[in-house]
Amino acid sequence: VGDDVKSMLATLKADLASGAMSPCVWDADSNPACAGGGASAPALAPPEVTDISICTAPTYGGLPVFVAGDMGVFESFGFTSWEYVTCASGPANAAALVAGEVDFVANTPDNMLGLRESGFDVVMFGAAQNGHFFDILAATGQPVVEGDWEATMQALEGTNVGVVARGAAAEQLARELYEQAGVDPENSTYIATGLGGTTVAAMEGGEIDWAITFEPGMTMGVVNGIGTRPFSLVAGDGPTSLDWPSLVNTTSREFAAANPNTVAAYSAALEAASAWIMDEANTDAALGVMADHVGLVGSDMAADVHAANKDYFAVDSTLDADRLMNNVNYALGRGIISESMNFADFAVSSAGVPEKLVTALAAACPSPLVIQTDWFPESEHGALYEMIGAGYTIDADNMVVTGPGQIGGAPLGIDIEVRTGGPAIGWSPVASYMYTDDSIHIGYANTEAQAQLVDTPLISVMAPLEKNPQMIMWDPETYPDVTSIADLGAQGVTINVFAGGVFIEVWIAEGVVSADQVDPSYDGGPAVFIANDGAIAQQGFASAEPYQYENEFAEWGKPVQYELLHDTGFEVYSQTLGVRPADMEDMRACLELFVPVVQQSVVNFSSNPARANAIIVDAVDTFGSFWVYSMELGEYSVATMNELGLHGNGPDSTVGNMEESRIQGVIDKMVAAGMEVTTTNASDLFTNEFIDMSIGFTE
Repeated sequence: VGDDVKSMLATLKADLASGAMSPCVWDADSNPACAGGGASAPALAPPEVTDISICTAPTYGGLPVFVAGDMGVFESFGFTSWEYVTCASGPANAAALVAGEVDFVANTPDNMLGLRESGFDVVMFGAAQNGHFFDILAATGQPVVEGDWEATMQALEGTNVGVVARGAAAEQLARELYEQAGVDPENSTYIATGLGGTTVAAMEGGEIDWAITFEPGMTMGVVNGIGTRPFSLVAGDGPTSLDWPSLVNTTSREFAAANPNTVAAYSAALEAASAWIMDEANTDAALGVMADHVGLVGSDMAADVHAANKDYFAVDSTLDADRLMNNVNYALGRGIISESMNFADFAVSSAGVPEKLVTALAAACPSPLVIQTDWFPESEHGALYEMIGAGYTIDADNMVVTGPGQIGGAPLGIDIEVRTGGPAIGWSPVASYMYTDDSIHIGYANTEAQAQLVDTPLISVMAPLEKNPQMIMWDPETYPDVTSIADLGAQGVTINVFAGGVFIEVWIAEGVVSADQVDPSYDGGPAVFIANDGAIAQQGFASAEPYQYENEFAEWGKPVQYELLHDTGFEVYSQTLGVRPADMEDMRACLELFVPVVQQSVVNFSSNPARANAIIVDAVDTFGSFWVYSMELGEYSVATMNELGLHGNGPDSTVGNMEESRIQGVIDKMVAAGMEVTTTNASDLFTNEFIDMSIGFTE
């Protein structure tokens, strides 16, 4: 590198090292200092891992990585060494990442989705190019229709097609172009021709008639008169099904969760390198980097390649959820994946929650943020475990799960600690226990209990469940005419419930059931119900017991029927997030950020519960107590919660907010039943002030 380039490099490094450049490139939308008028933004946090390995190929698309290494950008972002590992195709990229040979890989999003389909938990964290880097090159003399992609593809029916590797991204694109133009892709022959240089050679030798390839092959073919570009995917031509960023930066979820600052610094470095590449003043230096790393292209042709493509790199690598979901649909249609995937499950992004979330939580919230539940881990608590990332720990003695907070793969900057209730806290009510342990920040609450709390009040700030999962179940063979709890009351069927339940007292007062039907000896186990051979009804969770009695309790082994307590008009909010009133002001800044995280976590867990359910099952197994839980039960639980509306929005399009009229209705029923309450005003028991009204389930 010459002295002039070294001087330019020194200036660039000074800007990066000072923090004057990196935060605004990395976080321009949410960083107020980047909007003008503010002080310089602070530099990114130092990366946890400073020695990184990167999949590379001798293509123009990899130029930002080469610039970041050769021009000192990686060093300016805190990296001490970087290894380039040659990966000549998408499958080679994937294999290197899965094998743990590299930390970072740039790949097509559909290739990455295919990896996830195969069971590898890889994630994307930034766009390397916002358009396509693949494009079409047709052999000179091959009949095409300039500027008309559909007519061109129809003219190319039945020809030989060059692709990088058989079955990989380039071939899938070729087939999609054929199909969208109404042409059967099976009428053509696909030949693996490798990277740009070998593809152009195959075209010159008459082996292929056209190809899906990338730079420098495109420019090499055109400049040497070997091929033409009848339309341009890079420029945005082609069917709408191909409207997605074709190159994204990926890593394993484990690496991203353990090293969030490394991922952020790597992405910011590539953005800075891309901005540097686009600057005309840096053209000569960029051509020097190309000469060292981009294969099979001379200096004159390098200038043409660079001039035609330098503006396509991403200086804002923020992932576009809508366009990437278009790629999901593409991958599903092409058979790359067998079922749809959710953006939040494959992308490290704060999409769906306020932009201020990830950067501010660490300053606003305690770490760990401690949440006390009312029972053992179960899928009804899934939104809490959804927020726990890789590297979590399980304290079997105290029945506690702690891990780095995350949402959709994006680190929260704090740890989340979920504590077991029930026997783990001596069977104390959560509210009472919270007043004996100041280390608990949030605890489970429910409407009817809150209305009676005298010395241990709680205020609900969010309801992860829209409906209470509690139900009364019965044997449909014994009682074929019973379809509701009211029918059980009319037929005088004994109902086994936990002692002290508010709902049963309300039903007695309302005449739904009679007092002599109630057996308050229920202990949570199946023995009594089974021993009575279906003669009694019993309390339980609709999201658990029906599956257990049919599939896990061999002594029963058949279906039960049930009705939700909610559907009788007793519409409490169950397992809400409750805060001690005296803590509200101190917790306010945290709750403003954290409650929307829980809202999004409910949505994420509901649509893809496998990871959080695995944590739940792992925790229960590690605890080794009487409580058991299986993945199959977890799957049933989530499916049932979704089906019955336990997961869902309220009457609006928002998840987690609470209706005052519902809470007031419960209080009124309790008063009418002669029960003592600490307040007759619903507004004393809850607040929606921390709810983000934009977060909810898509109808």
